Amino acid sequence: MVTRTRLYHDGTLVLEDFPASDVAAHLADPASVLWLDLYRPGPADFTMLGDEFGIHELALEDAAQRGQRPKLDRYRTHEFLSAYAVTVSPDDAELSYSEIAVFLTSQAMITVRKDDGFNIDSVVSRWDESADLAGHGVGFLLHWSARPSGGRPLRRGPATGGRHRGVGGSALRGRAP
Repeated sequence: MVTRTRLYHDGTLVLEDFPASDVAAHLADPASVLWLDLYRPGPADFTMLGDEFGIHELALEDAAQRGQRPKLDRYRTHEFLSAYAVTVSPDDAELSYSEIAVFLTSQAMITVRKDDGFNIDSVVSRWDESADLAGHGVGFLLHWSARPSGGRPLRRGPATGGRHRGVGGSALRGRAP
């Protein structure tokens, strides 16, 4: 399992790639917002999410299992988002997808990736390019994570049978800067 972290304080990036074991200490400051990315996590990582963030056991179970339907579940202390990133090959001949799970709290966004199909580096680049918006907290992180990456948007074409479907903005309403 690979872990990536980022800590923002009062809208400024102050620390990267700190150990996940330091999360609780950083969350003690209400002006802190953090991102924790878990790539191919194991059972101990999910236990840590439950212990450190109070993530509900059903949400943890959903994040650990493959093949979840896209959804946004609301819990007392957090929200759980299950989504898919879709990529179209350069010749429009093939669609590929990658499942991602996201936990949202008032101070943290936690991403859980089961494979390398979701380009997390492009998300980090978008955050860096829009650092002036980081003061919007977790909404900033989620908003820039949900935008299409790469230079080519998903579009109608032979690979999609001439049609496309998207997720409406309701999941982002009230969170985007």
